[in-house]
Amino acid sequence: MKGFDNDNKDKITIRMLLRHNAGYGADIRFFDNNMDYYQKFYSMKRAKTISMLKDIKLENIPGDKFKYSDIDYMILCALIEKISGMSMDDYLQENIYRPLGIQNQILYTPLDKGFSQDNFAATERMGNTRDGAVYFNEIRNYTLQGEVHDEKAYYSMGSISGHAGLFSDAYALSILNQLLLNKGYFNNLIFFSEDIVDAFLTIYDDEKYQLGFLNAKSNKYLKDFVSDSTLYHYGWTGAATLIDIENNMAIILLTNKRHSPCNLDAFEGNDNFDTGKYAAIIEMVYDALN
Repeated sequence: MKGFDNDNKDKITIRMLLRHNAGYGADIRFFDNNMDYYQKFYSMKRAKTISMLKDIKLENIPGDKFKYSDIDYMILCALIEKISGMSMDDYLQENIYRPLGIQNQILYTPLDKGFSQDNFAATERMGNTRDGAVYFNEIRNYTLQGEVHDEKAYYSMGSISGHAGLFSDAYALSILNQLLLNKGYFNNLIFFSEDIVDAFLTIYDDEKYQLGFLNAKSNKYLKDFVSDSTLYHYGWTGAATLIDIENNMAIILLTNKRHSPCNLDAFEGNDNFDTGKYAAIIEMVYDALN
């Protein structure tokens, strides 16, 4: 894309963005007017945020170090929109969700599409305030339900981004997981070539980050019982999915562990319940298999 042709950015590949070793830092709080260092990146408009992605400096040489970064997937979203000429939302609906029959079960901005808040689990009791400990301009201080929790996605990306924003249920996620396990085939339709799916399902090394997923063996809580060909990913608010190629199996956990009393970033639901720890539940499934 225009502007990504300097400061080593011309060396960044799609694979690097997918594996979080493109060189970007972990986080830029576009939405936070209190962050003096990042004032030049302050944005509450999606188009402005996307236009500034090219100006973010790299922390590392592309391909050198792995570091989880939302910026990687925000750039991937912008690339999809640039190449397709469609919004990320419309592109996914037209090319993946509708043909799979899950267009009303996995989507962005559900409250704008006729759904009520009661259809969704709450994700934090007092908005993004950590029970009143955090403040920035226009911060939400009401219970979040049916709105994307992630601050960059909600305030700076119009709720539609590559790193956060989707709402779904277990059935729709099981369809997506089965599509991968089927090597790109579902209901007599071909969505991806087997080579493409294999690229995403392959574990290339012992690094944590693979293509779009984590190597489950790199997780200290999972490594002793999952098979070697197991991929994993989790979300901050309480969602997790595991794909075990060897056992032709997927495990989906949908919790709202952050919707609990909080002392700064210490949420009770994150530490006090097995569902919030993910691995304990996944281990139970493997125990049952064995």
